[in-house]
Amino acid sequence: MSTWKVNVRGEQHTVRFDSPTFGRKVIYIDGQELKKVGLMTSMWSSYHFDVHGEPATVKFRAIKRMKGMSLYMNGEKVEPEPGAEMSAEALSMLMIGVLVFIVGVFIFAAARGR
Repeated sequence: MSTWKVNVRGEQHTVRFDSPTFGRKVIYIDGQELKKVGLMTSMWSSYHFDVHGEPATVKFRAIKRMKGMSLYMNGEKVEPEPGAEMSAEALSMLMIGVLVFIVGVFIFAAARGR
């Protein structure tokens, strides 16, 4: 779960994104369910919605139990409240780093086997 505080036309609103391991993801605005999104097993997606008329997007990334979520309002990233899941971008970079490491290990092993 991640929570963000956003200002829309001078009023503060709370956006929350719940992402159970199994089950549909849910977007809440000011404690009220806005909509359920994704499939039960969604692992990588962006969900578009409005916060009191302003465009917003939650980017969601997951690998097993690790989750990354980011909120964008009018195209600008909003920092989450403390204690939230890591950002979608951080999880994406971690995934790329692990992939590069694995490829490097295979290349190193192949080079030593010659």
